[in-house]
Order: sequence, then structure tokens, then C-alpha cells
Amino acid sequence: MADANGASGIPGQGFPYQASKEDPVKFLQSQEQMARELEIKVQTVKLMQEEIKLCYRKNGVNHYQACKEVTSKYMAYIRDPYFNWIKPAPSDE
Repeated sequence: MADANGASGIPGQGFPYQASKEDPVKFLQSQEQMARELEIKVQTVKLMQEEIKLCYRKNGVNHYQACKEVTSKYMAYIRDPYFNWIKPAPSDE
């Protein structure tokens, strides 16, 4: 759940998504924020993929050793359990 500052404790989830449809302004703002955060994640993945491609092309047959750090960073990012989440994690209540 989100605290007073709007942070939910989930990486990439700094906006409270608990806006109900009863308040249309907050609901629309939360929908827009979710769309912005999703676009940021998509663009981040594209940039990481481009970095991996350049590393592979630059290092040729030695890319297993030379690009290991870049590739492991990419895999950790996309394997994050909250990567595709738009909603907050289930609460501990």
C-alpha cells in the first residue's frame, strides 16, 4: 500500500494507484501516470537491448565474456517480478 508520500515500496511504483472511479480527476491522473511509467519501462528495455547489440557486434566471438555484465543487468531488469506490474503488490494485511 502507498504511504503518505505516495510511495508503495515497489520499484518503479511511486504513484498511488488506489484512486477510485468515484473521483474522476484522480482516477484519470492515475491512469495517465500508469501509462507514463509503462512507456518508461518499455523504452528502458529498448535502450538496454540496443546496448547489448552494440556490445555483441563490437566484441564478436568474445561477446560471452565481454558482454556478460551488460546482459546480466538486462536479464535482472526484465526478470524483476514487478516489471510488468501496473498495480501495486498485494498488501500484507
